[in-house]
Order: sequence, then C-alpha cells, then structure tokens
Amino acid sequence: MGKSSELALDQLPAPLHKIALAMQPLYRATPAAIRKIVLEAGVRPEDLQAWADFDHPASDSYGRKLAYKGDHFEIMVMSWSPGDASAIHDHGFTQWGAVQVFGPGEHATFRIEEGVMHTASRGVLQPGQVIAVSHDLMHQMINPTTDEPFFSLHVYGLDHEIDNVTGEARVFDVVNGQVQGWTAACSTPCRPKA
Repeated sequence: MGKSSELALDQLPAPLHKIALAMQPLYRATPAAIRKIVLEAGVRPEDLQAWADFDHPASDSYGRKLAYKGDHFEIMVMSWSPGDASAIHDHGFTQWGAVQVFGPGEHATFRIEEGVMHTASRGVLQPGQVIAVSHDLMHQMINPTTDEPFFSLHVYGLDHEIDNVTGEARVFDVVNGQVQGWTAACSTPCRPKA
C-alpha cells in the first residue's frame, strides 16, 4: 500500500515531530482530538516534501509514503498529481485519525444502506483544512485540478499496538460491485483473504 520513507522520531520536521510526540501516549483518543493535534502542529507543505511521490505509477492512483510509525499510530504523506483519485475506501483497523489537505482536494463520503452504497456528502476541501477520521469513514479523495499537485497528511491510530494500523482496509469497486482487501504489501488493491 505504498512506499516507506520512514524517519526516526528525532529526524522528523518539527510539526510532524510535534504530532508524533502528542500521539505516543494517546491510546484512547477521539477523531476530534486528533484533528486538533494536527491543526495545532502547524504543518506546511514544505514539511512534507521529503515524502513527495508525484511521479508515482498511474496504477497506484496517488503517491503514498509512510513518514513515521508508532506502536499504535501511523503518519502518512500522500502526493496528489492533477487528476489523481483514490478508490472509495475505509481505513481498516483505524479507530481515529485526521487528514489535512494542502490543495483544493475533492472529498466525498459514503454510506451503505441495505447493501447499496450511497454518497453521503461531496465537496471541495480548502488548503490547510483538517477532517476527522473515524472507524466508520468510507471516503474518496480526488485532485480535481488540471495543473496543481498537492500533498495531504494522514494520521491514523487505534487503542492498542499493531503492525499495520490501516490493515484490513476495504476498497469498494462500485462499477463491478466488489469489495477488495487492501494490505500494506500492496500498492494496488489485493484480493480479500480467504
């Protein structure tokens, strides 16, 4: 599910270091609390440059790199080239988190009712905006621009130690009516475990 350019805690840019330090003792948290931590860290796009992956393969949909992994949380950096779009997905084991965008990203959320997926909301996020992530979030992010690449910062966690916070994430293929598993070993959706 992406490449790792993970750094040690003391090598992180100051705002990411601040987020990681705040996250370390937080085994019980809420999406709103993580959103506040990310907002207060004052992250700027230049803080994420070390993880830039705008030349990612088209099959990856967008660039994705691990910046830091704690015992129970991960900090990821996504690179969105013009036209990049994620599949509709959830975040696996994640119980709480936050996403900050640094460009005009389109964001859509979804819900499933009686086996049918429906769009719950769709809109454009403003640069610097932070959204809270809960375990139930199913969403899609898109760079709708024709000429403006940008980053997004993703912080995901849960209440116990785990190797892969976003493990067991699901990718929803609405065209073919399928749900695929997504693991850290894959840069594209993988088949579900038997």
